[in-house]
Amino acid sequence: MDESKDNVLVNEISLGAHLDAVVSKYTSEGGVSTVLFAGKLRSEGDSNSVISVHKSIIDDEINNNEGVVITGLLITQGNSILHLLEGPSYSILRILSSLSRHEHFSSENPIQSGKIIYNAEDRPRRYFHSWHSTIIAEKKVSMDELNSESSKDIVHDMVTNILENITKYVNDCYDNGEPINLNSFDSLPGKNSVLAFANSTLFFSIKDYVTIFADSYSFDPDSERIYPMARAIGGF
Repeated sequence: MDESKDNVLVNEISLGAHLDAVVSKYTSEGGVSTVLFAGKLRSEGDSNSVISVHKSIIDDEINNNEGVVITGLLITQGNSILHLLEGPSYSILRILSSLSRHEHFSSENPIQSGKIIYNAEDRPRRYFHSWHSTIIAEKKVSMDELNSESSKDIVHDMVTNILENITKYVNDCYDNGEPINLNSFDSLPGKNSVLAFANSTLFFSIKDYVTIFADSYSFDPDSERIYPMARAIGGF
């Protein structure tokens, strides 16, 4: 067999090249994870400090991991925070893990606390062009009673509104170099709605979410102690 043809054949059927192409496709163009954190702050005056902590942890994830892109939107409103994150699942989990260990969350008098109220894996694309944060005036918006039956629909409608409507405005501002002002968007949830999510027992706290989806498991069928499956199962 002609050597040049043999080399071409090897390159064409290279499993390594194929896997590289697949990994490249799904880490840069798809396979995006989305999470939404709803939280409460110790006081409205902590807004800038809270934004700084979230931004610093996101910047560390980007700077320490080549090729990682994190996008999304963080909104503080009074003493509430709503933070939507988009990125590779392993990066999102590292960010949430870092947040859960931060003194803002882990101290006896936490500056911020809350719940992961939405997550979606392997989305075909990301919606935001970059990561943004903004502070808006308090909105008085009513919300249906939050319970085990209504929570999924309420969260779904809120996320759909953010991804389909808010992102267009935010991306246009980013692309045109204009400041973001979301005060005119009445469709955003009000402060009391966000706090209702943050206080609800229907959702995982950041710490519990990370424990279940990111922490390592020790599974020994012959042992009576299986960590942390017992606690995880008890949460459902």
